Amino acid sequence: MKIISIIWRALFITILFSSVVQNTMAFDSTAIVRQGMADLRLQKSWEKPLALKGNWAFAWKKLLNPNEAKGFTTYTEFPKLWNDNIVDGIPLTVQGYATYGLTILLPPRHGSLALFLPDVYSSYKLFVNGNLLEANGKPDSIPRNYKPHWEPKIVVLPINADTLQLVFQVANFSHSKGGPNLNIQIGDSEYLLLEKDRNIASDFLLAGCLFMGGLFFFGLYRFGSKDKATLYFSLFCMVYSYRMIGSSLYSLHAILPDLNWELTTRLEYITLFGSIFLFIQYVRNLYPEDFYKPLLTVLSFICLSLVALTLVTPATIFTQTINPFLLLMFFCIGYI
Repeated sequence: MKIISIIWRALFITILFSSVVQNTMAFDSTAIVRQGMADLRLQKSWEKPLALKGNWAFAWKKLLNPNEAKGFTTYTEFPKLWNDNIVDGIPLTVQGYATYGLTILLPPRHGSLALFLPDVYSSYKLFVNGNLLEANGKPDSIPRNYKPHWEPKIVVLPINADTLQLVFQVANFSHSKGGPNLNIQIGDSEYLLLEKDRNIASDFLLAGCLFMGGLFFFGLYRFGSKDKATLYFSLFCMVYSYRMIGSSLYSLHAILPDLNWELTTRLEYITLFGSIFLFIQYVRNLYPEDFYKPLLTVLSFICLSLVALTLVTPATIFTQTINPFLLLMFFCIGYI
């Protein structure tokens, strides 16, 4: 029974790390945007989506409507977080609002195309040729009227249009990062929709496998030898299963779009900090004579402190801990 339990644990760890690699909709091809324009008139194949990366038209501290194209005053790199961005010699603030503009020139006969819109920090509206086609939360210049939301979406574009005028409003008042950090991609609509459905199905399958596996190991602990390593591994699987559907592509948000952003963001961070704590306890009980106990105490204290910090502080504070924690996590993995 112990050998079977070890084999199952190894299998679930393999599933866990493979899911990190699979859970993505990134593509290599890039459509270069220059001075707010992407000329795709010579594009013949749309089998591989193109990333609309380059210099977009930009207006800081303005939420421009489609009929206000003259409001764009400069250009800026897209995607790029406001944290790291300096426009016309002025550093952008994390909290604020802005509008991006892009003109896309398409061939006369291009079939059905769509845009893949990743989540941004932390809300947006997309207008195409003057029409509001998609929104994530509610961007606004007034914080009390603003509403954050994270959910990658696919937007099907007008079929007969040979020119697309994109106006992309972005606002953030709730996160320690602001602005877009992932590419918007254009490609065949059928391919993008199918790819999204596959990713959502894969996320829920992996989450289900991890959660059911956690229940299986909990049963082994409850009705078996009372091995604490088995207990901690079961809890680890159940806690981490949320991250399969509550982070990265946010598949849970596609099924339940009205979930509270504050709640889901806290769960996303708590399950990360808590799962590392549980995995440390699992390894400690699996190799009680080999683990350096003072180090275990420090790592466990840090993880639990971050869980507590996430529970009692606003998102603008606890989201700042992610980068230092990732360094700590890599250290833990190396040590283990």
